[in-house]
Amino acid sequence: MRSLAKVFGLLAMAAPVSAQKLGTEAPDIAWERTFVFGDVPNQKLSDLKGSVIVLEFWTTYSNQCAQMVPKLNALFAAKAEAGLVVIGLTGDDANLVLPWVKKHDVKYPTASAQSKDYTVSGIPEAIVIDKDFKIAWRGHPAALEDATLDPLLVGAQPAVVVAGLEDVQTLRRASDHGGAWQKGKKLLEEGLLSERAKRQLTGWLTAYENFVTTAVAAADAAEKAGDVYEQWRNLEPLAGGYRGVPGTDAAKDRLDKLLAEPKHKREIDAGRKLAEARQKAAAFDFDGAHEAFKAVANAYANTRAGKAAAVAFKEIESQGKLGYLATCPYCKTSGAACPTHSKNKKKK
Repeated sequence: MRSLAKVFGLLAMAAPVSAQKLGTEAPDIAWERTFVFGDVPNQKLSDLKGSVIVLEFWTTYSNQCAQMVPKLNALFAAKAEAGLVVIGLTGDDANLVLPWVKKHDVKYPTASAQSKDYTVSGIPEAIVIDKDFKIAWRGHPAALEDATLDPLLVGAQPAVVVAGLEDVQTLRRASDHGGAWQKGKKLLEEGLLSERAKRQLTGWLTAYENFVTTAVAAADAAEKAGDVYEQWRNLEPLAGGYRGVPGTDAAKDRLDKLLAEPKHKREIDAGRKLAEARQKAAAFDFDGAHEAFKAVANAYANTRAGKAAAVAFKEIESQGKLGYLATCPYCKTSGAACPTHSKNKKKK
């Protein structure tokens, strides 16, 4: 077995044995660059859980990989609405990938990424991941047959838009979720959709309804806790892009009453600034976060967020994170600034 690092430039030397066995959970991969994804979720492999995935490892320099394109194109075209997603994965430079994809008329999603959790015995090689995100098959893509895929596709969720739902998808892309919910309900009432389209549409509508229910519950909890910003953060989307989904009219009324109180604007502004500072900390920009937290603490001293920010910037200082450099292996290992980069050095 050769690691992906040796075969086509990915960053691993070997994968855990468990990651290679049939029936085990498929390791996740975050895509670095994506091509030809269309409506297919394009952040990471696990976004496709519920679908059956053919993950093909390939390189631009392999003639065999080029020979597999027509078969993989045909597979994706024939079975996408049944719940199949074909992903071509390479470690080649993105500047090489796009011309190759165009030259060979690739019609299935293709990505470049790095992973330490997969090994391959040759190129091309394919792994089939079932709807429960377990490895179900592996081998040369030429040997992959309908007899292997069709039983796995029973109950799988399509990642592409099923025919008949194009208008709903247009609204979804525009973030008009309320309009998409209303259009979807109308289509279901008309009764002209295929069973696959009904299943996909019902999943979308249920997700919208669950989002509203969860957001309202979070706003209720925030109200009990006296957290104005969290109330606003949860109600604001419901009064905007989700308007039209059941429960959003009442959410809009609550938001209007919340904003009618002049003192609440200051709390909300402070909460937004605090959230921005926390994003910096989450991205390991502790120097930037420290500055942002301190600014919130000074500008909004009497608010809930201002008090939280005062605690946060002091924690960055006490935990020795000032000077942390994300590219430094010593900083990364300790989770704090190493002696070379620390800004908390003791004076001699």
